[in-house]
Amino acid sequence: MNKSVLSDVRLYIVRVVVHEDREWLDAINSVGSGKLDGYKVCEVGGKYPPHGGGTRSKDLVLVNFPNGGDWREACMLAIHRGWMATLPRDVFAVAKQHPNLPFQLGLTKIAVVATTKCLLEVDLEKPTWERRDLQPFACCAHLGSTEVDSSARLLELCNFGCPTDWYAFCR
Repeated sequence: MNKSVLSDVRLYIVRVVVHEDREWLDAINSVGSGKLDGYKVCEVGGKYPPHGGGTRSKDLVLVNFPNGGDWREACMLAIHRGWMATLPRDVFAVAKQHPNLPFQLGLTKIAVVATTKCLLEVDLEKPTWERRDLQPFACCAHLGSTEVDSSARLLELCNFGCPTDWYAFCR
């Protein structure tokens, strides 16, 4: 692992209780009342079915690169440290249980990114023979200054890498 990458990383530990049996729409609505339109997060619930496990307490490590860092760098650090990827319900629980997290981190808004990706066809409105290849996406909880500014989102991996992105991993 490159020492310059390790010196330019912020880590924050947060404990959450994850409702693994929560229905998908309930889970994404728990993040906040911000707009969901345009993010297609409502349509990927089948990729993350509820588990029959009820609730579980988890310690999550949030990884941030204040000078910019991408998904790949975060995952490399996690592998190096022995951390495991998170699911969307994990980051939705962060948003629900720690709505003031941006302020605790000295920011006005953040995205807490689940580190299990899903592959989706991007041009779904086109006929099958004209569609693009599958693209990697990830769910995130966007936390703003109020509940109205917070929402669950689904973005292509290439859209992550801002100084306000926090990649979540299980310890």
